[in-house]
Amino acid sequence: MEFFAQISNRKLLPEYESDNEQIAKLKSGTTYKFVVTSPRNIKFHRLFFALVNLCYENQSKYTSADDLRAVLTMKAGYYKIIRTDKGAIYLPESISFASMDELKFKEVYSKVLDEVVKMIGSTSEEIEKELINFF
Repeated sequence: MEFFAQISNRKLLPEYESDNEQIAKLKSGTTYKFVVTSPRNIKFHRLFFALVNLCYENQSKYTSADDLRAVLTMKAGYYKIIRTDKGAIYLPESISFASMDELKFKEVYSKVLDEVVKMIGSTSEEIEKELINFF
């Protein structure tokens, strides 16, 4: 079962009528395990790519924004290692909507922003001010 809800005054409030119907199926007095996630925000997802593009436009080492995104993601600590008989292969973790919720994505964004600051020699405040121009 999956539904959307908000917390208000320590109470669970359904986001939509369909969510209310889902919550109504839960039996009073029964213990349930909840896994809390925050749904992704498409505008924030787009902001991430604007950040990568801003960095790309202010550097000359990488020949594509996609390569730069992969490098920034890995420098931020979001990668997996595949061990082969010829050595290790490092791959950036996916930032797709299916692979992480909003809370995790905010963490990734923040760490990638830190890497962009290092790479282009600016401050996070200056970068975020510049990102406003992308929208």
